[in-house]
Amino acid sequence: MTQPRYLDIFLPCDSALHEILSAELFEIGFEGIWEQDEGLHAYIPLNDYDQEALSDLLHRYELNPNDLQVTNMDQVNWNEDWEKSYEAIDVLERAMIRAEFHPKVEGREFDIVIQPKMSFGTGHHDSTRLIVEMMLDMDFKGKSVIDVGCGTGVLAILAGMKGANPIMAIDNNPWSYENTLENAERNNIPMTVEETDIESFTGKGYDIILSNITRNINHFNIPKYGTMVDKGGQLIMSGFFNHDYDFINDQAIKHGFSLLNKVISEKTWIALHYERI
Repeated sequence: MTQPRYLDIFLPCDSALHEILSAELFEIGFEGIWEQDEGLHAYIPLNDYDQEALSDLLHRYELNPNDLQVTNMDQVNWNEDWEKSYEAIDVLERAMIRAEFHPKVEGREFDIVIQPKMSFGTGHHDSTRLIVEMMLDMDFKGKSVIDVGCGTGVLAILAGMKGANPIMAIDNNPWSYENTLENAERNNIPMTVEETDIESFTGKGYDIILSNITRNINHFNIPKYGTMVDKGGQLIMSGFFNHDYDFINDQAIKHGFSLLNKVISEKTWIALHYERI
């Protein structure tokens, strides 16, 4: 059988943009992404490529479409590509996020083993690390948790390791849905995973919502989040910069949330922790 033809697009960009651009690229049809120091490689079936949508995305992040390097490919070895650049992540020497081919590090409270494949959220980005840092000092025992836009399932898996039950993880990307199922089983964490978007989701009464998505999607989701937790429920969000704080915080306050904590990375990414009042 003839393999479908792909485009391999290399996008030069700062490493601070890698994970957020990965999420955006998945939204416009890209199926595989892996990082290099100088930028991102992204793969898409030739028939799904929308040059105008990609140009619009790059302009939003002040990137030049003329810098793209585009190559035709007959087939893609996804695992070989991400393994070239994937490194284990050690968060505060307390939580290790690694692939199966990385050695286990002794002395860590939490050892999360994932196979990222083509999913968003490997733990490398500041937004993921910030949420993991927040989670390490939170009480999850017996709490009902939902991970919205779960990617590889890292946050849901950590919640399970800290005693959360029940756990729900949702993502509208089929690769993320399948990858989270696999990673949950790989780490022996019971959870329910659904391939859906937040608008279609009807679950309520969660104790904790985890949302590591993009700035605009988080802002759009906040009204729905306000209906998904009762008084005293918590919301943790990241995926945006410190200069987006007022934009996100105003929306959160408007829909019944009060800020408990915020953490800012050296690259000015921010994570916000709220309580429903």
